Amino acid sequence: MEKYFGLVLGVLALVVVAGGIVSLGTMFKTSIDNIDNLHHDGVFKIVVKRANGDTENIGVFHNTFTQYGMNITRDALQGTSVNVSQLALGNGTTPTATDTALPGIHTTGGLGIANGDFTNNIGDGNWTVNKTWTATADNMVCNVTGLYVQGGNMFAGTTFTSTTLQTDDQISVSYTTTVS
Repeated sequence: MEKYFGLVLGVLALVVVAGGIVSLGTMFKTSIDNIDNLHHDGVFKIVVKRANGDTENIGVFHNTFTQYGMNITRDALQGTSVNVSQLALGNGTTPTATDTALPGIHTTGGLGIANGDFTNNIGDGNWTVNKTWTATADNMVCNVTGLYVQGGNMFAGTTFTSTTLQTDDQISVSYTTTVS
């Protein structure tokens, strides 16, 4: 009986040790996966200043983080450097994670893709890109905006409450993000 009891304890000890190895391996894999699954929280703030001086706060809208944006964020952790500082406006459908360009992007009327002012002094893992456009044409409908890699694809985008700009109206987009 003692021999049988010793054998059972030996097998049980092996199972516990093997179970510990599996658990440690699973914990290590989860840790590695978390590096690839960074959390990105970004918002677009939209403000319109009419030619007559009236100001309209259109609102603050959460972004859709594109797969391209996810991948360049991942790549930046591996040493690849990109400049994410261009903003775009458009009249289109809600951006999706698979979009590489803003749906219905404006290329005329003074509202084309443009470099924004980049600020990174708002705290760890945070940055803001700001841009103000002045409409050079009437009846320019805007309801989508996106953040772009300089000369590249869309990093993130959103839809917002539709607004129609007339000549000399200004629209400001402020994109703020936190990476954790």
